[in-house]
Amino acid sequence: MLNSESATARGFDLLIFSGTWPAAVAAALVALCGRALSAGTAPVPWGPMALAAAGTLLIYNVDRLRDRAHDRGSSPARTAFVEKNRVPLIFLCGLAALASALLAARQPPLTWAVLATAFSLGIFHRRLKGHPTYGIIYVATAWVLVVVGLPAVAQPAGTLSFARLFWLALVLGTVIAANLIGSELRELSPDEDTAKRLRTARVWALTGVFLAIAGPLRLALLPTAVATLLALFFFRYDERYGLGVLDGALLVGALIGIGLG
Repeated sequence: MLNSESATARGFDLLIFSGTWPAAVAAALVALCGRALSAGTAPVPWGPMALAAAGTLLIYNVDRLRDRAHDRGSSPARTAFVEKNRVPLIFLCGLAALASALLAARQPPLTWAVLATAFSLGIFHRRLKGHPTYGIIYVATAWVLVVVGLPAVAQPAGTLSFARLFWLALVLGTVIAANLIGSELRELSPDEDTAKRLRTARVWALTGVFLAIAGPLRLALLPTAVATLLALFFFRYDERYGLGVLDGALLVGALIGIGLG
């Protein structure tokens, strides 16, 4: 039994610390947005999904490999994983970079502009970590650019609904911001300041719920907003909760939204 629990824990750590978990979130959100933008009529956007997953895997691992000294305080378990598996993660970055280049070459030129902007935001993550407010804004913007922008560019000419595009960007931007605020608290101690920041994250998530209800895509977007709100209401000041459960709420919500939308 102990060996089984230990293997499960190692498997969970591998998912959340290797960048695989956020890559899966990116792919699921791209699929959700692709379905919402096409009103469920277009095929699954496998190309944009794979591109988003590969790019996320690359950016997250490059950031973690470059900034181990800074991350040691906020994410000690993840930093220990990165240091222990540095060579395999570098190899994974190489594969992700190659896959990203090959996949991007098959996309329309406008996709390259979206990716260049998102990549620029991601690559400067290390320099802006000391500014939490700016960090929330630019990381949320990068995520929205990828998960909404890639399927939007892939829509057939003349079929893109700007109303749907607006609501997708608005709701997902709000929910992702709530996720990021909560994730920043994962290794901090409960006190007046962190309680205030957690309340802020919950308000952002609740705002996302109301916006999802008010907009035309409530069946698609409401599950992601509600899942994030629930994860924040049951929040634990724990690294694995912040990296695993909060991101998992986005993943599960997106999968439910795909089914409903």
